[in-house]
Amino acid sequence: MKLKDLTQTYNFAIEKKSARRPAIDVLNELSSILPAHSWVFHYQATGSSVEIQGYSANTPDVITVIENNRFFKDVSQEGGIIRKTGSTKERFHLKFTLAQNPHNGSKG
Repeated sequence: MKLKDLTQTYNFAIEKKSARRPAIDVLNELSSILPAHSWVFHYQATGSSVEIQGYSANTPDVITVIENNRFFKDVSQEGGIIRKTGSTKERFHLKFTLAQNPHNGSKG
């Protein structure tokens, strides 16, 4: 293999790695934007797709802060909002996509 080919392969791998945000960064971002009355008990990421489940006193607030954050896009609610028995908390299940380049423009 030529040096040029090796360099291109190396650069491609570095670009792919840097394009994907580590899970800890996503969790830190969620933790900084979620309302105080909300928490996540399930987190799953596959590629750029993220799925979370949790509880909140007001699920629409959770959806709004995620939609308005520059790191996330295409937020959708999976199933209905379920009120936790004997509580004021609602159980939510959301899916969203990580933005490709969150540093170009900002919604949040």
